[in-house]
Amino acid sequence: MKNLFFPSLILSTLAGLGIAWVDSRPNWDDTGIAAGAILLCGIFFGYLAGRKPWLIALAVSIWTPVSGILFSQNFGSLIALIPGFLDFWVLTLVTWPEKKSFDRFALLPFPIQFEINKFDR
Repeated sequence: MKNLFFPSLILSTLAGLGIAWVDSRPNWDDTGIAAGAILLCGIFFGYLAGRKPWLIALAVSIWTPVSGILFSQNFGSLIALIPGFLDFWVLTLVTWPEKKSFDRFALLPFPIQFEINKFDR
């Protein structure tokens, strides 16, 4: 699963761009299908990646709001980020039992470093 991170990142970005393209068509009026496609693609590619599910979810879900804001000034399209956040939490719950020792800080998108004071015992 370690070798599938970058291919799944690229494929999830392409899937997100495809969903955003279909969603921006003038005759497309079905937001639920676009949101469901974002959710399913994010879960599928995030599970294949095996690590950093927040990045995969963002790669799928960011393109619909970007195209909505840039081309039609529709700030309501930011709601498309919600399925991306759902992807992240679903993947976290699905992959949690697979980890032998669960580190709650490993899920954050930024590294956290703690200094251990040698006088605290």
